[in-house]
Amino acid sequence: MLVSLVAFFSILSLISGIIYLLLGLKITGVILSAVLTLVISWKVIPWFHSTAGEELNSKLGDISAEGKKKPLPKKSILLALIYLVLLSASFYVLFTHQTAKAIISPWQVVPYYFFILYFLSSLTLVFAFYLMKNAPASWLVRVMLASYYFLSFSVALIIYQIGYGFDPFIHEAALKVIGQKGVIEPITIYYSAYYGLTVILHKLLFIPLAWLNTYLVPVLGALVLPSLSLKTFTKLGWRGEAVLLAFLLLVFPFSFLILTTPQNLAFLLVFIIILLSLTAKKAKDYLLLLLLSLTAFFIHPLAGIPVIFFSGAIFLYSREREQIQIPATRFGRVFPILKKYFYFLYYLLCSFSLPAAFYIFEKSNGDPRQSPIGAFPSLSSLLAQSFRISLPDKSNIFLNFSYFLLENGVKIIILLVLIGLILAVKEKWKKYKVYFYLSLSLFLSYFLTEALSFSYLINYERSAYSDRILFMAFLFLLPFILLAFRWYLQKLLQTRSLLLYSNLIFITILLVASLYSSYPRYDAYFNSRGYSTGNYDLEAVRWIETDAGSPGAAAASAENKFIALANQQVSAAALREFGFKHYLITKTGEEIFNYPIPTGGVLYQYYLAMVYDKPLRKRMLRAIDLAGAKTGYFVLNKYWFQYPKVLEEAKLSANSWKSFGDGEVVVFKYIVK
Repeated sequence: MLVSLVAFFSILSLISGIIYLLLGLKITGVILSAVLTLVISWKVIPWFHSTAGEELNSKLGDISAEGKKKPLPKKSILLALIYLVLLSASFYVLFTHQTAKAIISPWQVVPYYFFILYFLSSLTLVFAFYLMKNAPASWLVRVMLASYYFLSFSVALIIYQIGYGFDPFIHEAALKVIGQKGVIEPITIYYSAYYGLTVILHKLLFIPLAWLNTYLVPVLGALVLPSLSLKTFTKLGWRGEAVLLAFLLLVFPFSFLILTTPQNLAFLLVFIIILLSLTAKKAKDYLLLLLLSLTAFFIHPLAGIPVIFFSGAIFLYSREREQIQIPATRFGRVFPILKKYFYFLYYLLCSFSLPAAFYIFEKSNGDPRQSPIGAFPSLSSLLAQSFRISLPDKSNIFLNFSYFLLENGVKIIILLVLIGLILAVKEKWKKYKVYFYLSLSLFLSYFLTEALSFSYLINYERSAYSDRILFMAFLFLLPFILLAFRWYLQKLLQTRSLLLYSNLIFITILLVASLYSSYPRYDAYFNSRGYSTGNYDLEAVRWIETDAGSPGAAAASAENKFIALANQQVSAAALREFGFKHYLITKTGEEIFNYPIPTGGVLYQYYLAMVYDKPLRKRMLRAIDLAGAKTGYFVLNKYWFQYPKVLEEAKLSANSWKSFGDGEVVVFKYIVK
């Protein structure tokens, strides 16, 4: 059933993404996508299910039969009821502390006793799962795991009433355009499968686009990952450790599962592919991996390209290539040499694929006066940073422990991977080479990508792509971490009383620390800096829209020609309220949005000059003239570190100004005379 669900969503995403690229998603495209998905799924899914699930269904059937003979311990039922109460209380606390204010971290408004509830929920579950360790197929285990995963993934979704992050606002505005017009220009391969899946679900099931764009990744992650993990671990023969091992997956920060973006959906697919690959044996299993990999590519190539290489490598490695007979021709004599170096060349190609793609994109989008190649990072400095032990001691014991794990995370992962490698060699698990070499190739890819300048991006965003490659490199080391965790649990489950219970409590503390670290933070150690979009941002952009188009306003009412220099969260508010409504043509012929999107664009440079240098009238008039507008607005948020200084200077240069929320947001208006 689970394999069928994953395959169906993959087919729907892939088909709708391709239809979006070729025809658009008006009524014809939607109907064609739905029909093709149903026909292909009807033919293909039973094929995948019969091969991928045969052996697993047999094993789960045996476990279920045994479960009927041996009902779950009464203590575990009691613990499940206690967990239900604690889970309900946790959600109640989150829903009663929602905010529309502009905040940096959800932990600024979530009370401390939420962490107590989360700790008690985790502690209750870890003891319940210890008692239920021999029942990985139990529906109760799956429900408790899924609900715990969803609680962990949904803190930001609940706390931020207006929305969390910046990218979701852009994608929601794009989805609304696609829903109305069928496409959004320019049409690109990346995001196509995400847009296709979301629009199809919206039009066929009448689910609001805002809901899908918010909950898709957290809900899919909570529904699929726990059950798939249980099934994978059971099929691997890890029955006694399967339940606790699926629970332990959350001890590492899971930031990519708390927010719905195309990149995060692609990362989720990569996670699923890695889990499925652990038990892949037959050719059709590998075709399922390839299907998911192609879907990931059409969602986001940054994840799709490496995972396509991975699917090909694990398929080739698993075949009995030694049995292939090559005729005694000239090629036949060369073939053993090619075979000997094939994997080296294959992984080298994987290493260069992403940097090459970024290089080409940089050449076409960057400043032609700048070289796309910057300085290569120092390998010695990277290694020094990776292996330096950090001992935080600035705050309370919980924060100190959380940041000890965060700041030493790379060292901890390397240690776990080394243990996993030793166990893989000891257990003669031949597949491990594919995961290890693919990860190494991505580390090389990260190093090469770090050398690119990304001149078309704002400074603080230039490391984003290489950081995602680094995350992928660590993601492919997951099998070794699982082996290390399984070995730990095997030893733990053989112990008794005090040592066992103290370790279960320690696991619980790790889970709480992971929850805290997975969300933006604002504490003695770290300031995530990025404020959320607040209610006064919404009020400001609504007022600007009304003022710019009102009778007698300087802006041309028919075309509503105005620009607004603001930070990205105010721009996000404008997107949320009005979508891509206002585009202007600059004197250079470039089409730009009237708010600073993207942050690497020309309007954002003017905004930065206004807040970092000085809000000069001539500077704003140059921006207005460049955009061919009649009116300009400069939006200043109170959380800006030079707010008092910029506020007084802007009052001197603007024609007028208006305050929202007692100065939380101030809008300055500039009119061309």
